[in-house]
Amino acid sequence: MSLRIIDSTAVRQALPMADCIDQMALAMRAISLGEVTMPSRQVIPLADGSGFLGLMPGSARQPPAHGIKVLTICPRNAASGRPVIQGMLVVFDPETGAPAAVIDAATVTAIRTAAVSGLATRLLAREESRVLALIGSGVQAESHLEAICAVRSITQVRVWNRTRATAEAFCARHDGRFGCRVEMADTASAAVAGADIVCTVTAAAEPVLRGDWIAPGTHLNLVGSHDARHREVDEALIARAMLVVDHRGFAETQAGEIVAALEAGIIRADHIRAELGDLVAHDALPRRSAADITVFKSLGLVAQDLYAAELVLRNAAASGLGTRCPF
Repeated sequence: MSLRIIDSTAVRQALPMADCIDQMALAMRAISLGEVTMPSRQVIPLADGSGFLGLMPGSARQPPAHGIKVLTICPRNAASGRPVIQGMLVVFDPETGAPAAVIDAATVTAIRTAAVSGLATRLLAREESRVLALIGSGVQAESHLEAICAVRSITQVRVWNRTRATAEAFCARHDGRFGCRVEMADTASAAVAGADIVCTVTAAAEPVLRGDWIAPGTHLNLVGSHDARHREVDEALIARAMLVVDHRGFAETQAGEIVAALEAGIIRADHIRAELGDLVAHDALPRRSAADITVFKSLGLVAQDLYAAELVLRNAAASGLGTRCPF
């Protein structure tokens, strides 16, 4: 047997954003049709209290795939410039069960997360959307800039981050990329004022956006928070929005923005209009008018990793990417 090792550079070559968006449509459809076995992720604290270890196993029926994503989350790495999230995606041969590949998980996560937001934007944002606001300026902001520009003709990007220098550096790197101006906003409210599309990609524990800042017709992708204790927007925004999620069951228990609104009695569970996969499977659109505010809440699902890995392995085999070693 041999094992294919695919590092970050090879993943980027084998997982183009536009292709990944289409692949995520297949993944989200499979999730909503019940074609994926996907238990809740397990996150345990490290013994020294410095971070967390995350485990995400899953299996897909078509294309046949099963594997597990193993991540470390080490917040102190940020101070030294190291990635906070690192890990690997282990994929097994669907026929024999033998280990088939080890893939850099951080890069897969960066691309597939943004690709799912790109899919949501393609389905939910107004066709004439031109102004994008990025709340946050880290790895996911970079990937989301690429993903949103892949599905809408963006001409202006406004960026806000709590650390001004980080936002300035982001704008300097990306201004003119994809043919759009990338400018820093002094406040989060200024960034989103009149924006057509908003992506929140922060590590915030408390809301950085308020519902009354958002203009009618805006589409938002809420990406940064991924547990019941953290949220990037307030309950008022959730209450105003047509709400779409990646997985209804997980969203009701793990999405901080939704959990807070449910616990406050501001919304009921039926406020969730649909799963994103429902829209793909049934070619349906929840937007009733151009004035509707639409929100996609992303938690991140191992099925997305498995479908991304399938595309990575297919392209890697065709192009000879990665390193094969005996196992």
